[in-house]
Amino acid sequence: GEGYFAMDSLCVRLHDFVLETAASRITASITGGDGIMQMDPDAHLSFIATANINANEVAGIITFPPDMQRALAGKTLTLDADAGGELGDMSFDKFRIQVPGTADLNMSGRVASVTDFDNLSGHINVTGDFRDIGFIREMLPDPALRERIGFPARMTLDGNIGVAAGAWSPDIKL
Repeated sequence: GEGYFAMDSLCVRLHDFVLETAASRITASITGGDGIMQMDPDAHLSFIATANINANEVAGIITFPPDMQRALAGKTLTLDADAGGELGDMSFDKFRIQVPGTADLNMSGRVASVTDFDNLSGHINVTGDFRDIGFIREMLPDPALRERIGFPARMTLDGNIGVAAGAWSPDIKL
C-alpha cells in the first residue's frame, strides 16, 4: 500500500491511498474538516474512492450463499464513490456498484442531516441493470419462499428515493 494519513486539530486526511493485491485494488482520498470527529453537521467531508475487488480473493473472508458464489466466481466487484459537502448537507455525485455480466447499480443525489437520522432528508436518483439475479433467491430467509418466487432473467430499475424527517418515499420502476 501507499498514500498518507494526517490528522491534527483541524483536519483528518487520507490522501492518495492505494492498496493492491494480486487481483484487487482500492484507492481513496478522504478529507474531514474541523468537527468531523464530533460529527458536527457543519464539518466538511470529501470522499473519493474506487475499489476493484476480486470475488475469489475475498471468498475466504466473506461467506456468500452458494448461488451468489457461482454468480461472482472469477468476477471483480467494482465500487466507485464521489461525495462531498458538509455532514449536514452532503452531495453524492456518484455511487456505483458493478459486477460485470451480473449487475450495475448507480446512485446520486443530495442528503441533509446525515448525522441525525430522525431528521434525514433529501433525494437519491437510482438506476440499475441486473442481468443475472438468480443469486437473490438464496438470500431469501424462508426456504419455502425461495421455491415460490421466480425471478426474470433480466431486471432494470429507474427512479428516485426521497426522504423527509426520516420517512422514506421510493418511486422506482422495475
